[in-house]
Amino acid sequence: MFSMQKQKKTKLIILLIVALLIAIIISLLLYKKYHNQPATQVDQGSQSQSTKNLPDGTPLENNTTNSNLQDTNKASTVAITISQITQNPNQLIVRALIDGVSDGTCKLSLQKDSQVITREGTIMKGPSYYYCSGFVINMNEILQKGVWQLQIEATSKEANGKINQEVTVK
Repeated sequence: MFSMQKQKKTKLIILLIVALLIAIIISLLLYKKYHNQPATQVDQGSQSQSTKNLPDGTPLENNTTNSNLQDTNKASTVAITISQITQNPNQLIVRALIDGVSDGTCKLSLQKDSQVITREGTIMKGPSYYYCSGFVINMNEILQKGVWQLQIEATSKEANGKINQEVTVK
């Protein structure tokens, strides 16, 4: 009788250990699925993390400081937050959140020495925020590695604003 209780206890312990291992494996798989990071992050200095996603599923990451520069011809300002700068072997991807207007245009300018790359987009509505439609620059357009000057301007009928930041292209 004593050995039967011991066998039951041993089987119960083994069963609990197996269940715990399965739970750990499932947790790790879910973590990897929902916290997948881009291949290479472009160096931007100190940043804070955002947990919002754009409608296309791209995570908004690497929040930088807001810019509230005002054009004296406009009644109010547009705050721009660079939410993502990601570099992979083929592309440099830049995303920005917009606060202060609900429509208009965004313009990205990337400059190093005499090379200037520009992109234009529209201000789009997200679930609880507005953002620039996103800027994708093919790496074959970027002729030099190193520090580039990035500027994003947002313009609408009511307001405008811009933000400047250095970006290191590797």
